[in-house]
Amino acid sequence: MLLGGPVVSEAQVARTPEGSAGSTWGGIALGAYSGTVFGLLGTMLPCNRTLAGARCAASGASAGAALGLAMGGIIGGQNQDAIIARAKTAGWGALTGAVVGTVMWKAVRQYSYADAAMIMAVGGAIGAAPKGAGVGAGVGAATGALAWWLLPDSGLPDFVMLTLAGVAVGGILDWGLGAGDANRAEPVFTPTFSIPIG
Repeated sequence: MLLGGPVVSEAQVARTPEGSAGSTWGGIALGAYSGTVFGLLGTMLPCNRTLAGARCAASGASAGAALGLAMGGIIGGQNQDAIIARAKTAGWGALTGAVVGTVMWKAVRQYSYADAAMIMAVGGAIGAAPKGAGVGAGVGAATGALAWWLLPDSGLPDFVMLTLAGVAVGGILDWGLGAGDANRAEPVFTPTFSIPIG
């Protein structure tokens, strides 16, 4: 019998994600922040058309914060890696928002540092839930464009309102889907060795 050389292959095993106290609190904080911003984005323009605009927007922000807090806590408690990934993309989103906000602050006379800070905050919130916010923005923009085309009373304000509402709904759904998938086992490929004999 001849002893052949080792053959290296890969086997797929499941790795159950794990959370920690730190990732739970981090998820709560990140989710609450992102949800608050999404709540404001989704209700700001519609609430401006009501008599109780400030109270209406505050209610939207509170609802978004509660949802984001709960979903972020679930994700962080079950999947530390997922929260770290969201924190990283939130950082990139905030950095992008800071650059855009600073440019607009310097280029547009009516803008101030507060507007730049707001754009940075929005960028961070979107970065924490980029897929859902992106899909929501597309759906909202398409709906707004269709309404603008079909409805005589519709115009640019409605297009912007529906786009922002889409971003908000998509972002919150992203957090919800993340919470639903937080404990799902992740495939990991590990090398295995076999030695053929014969």
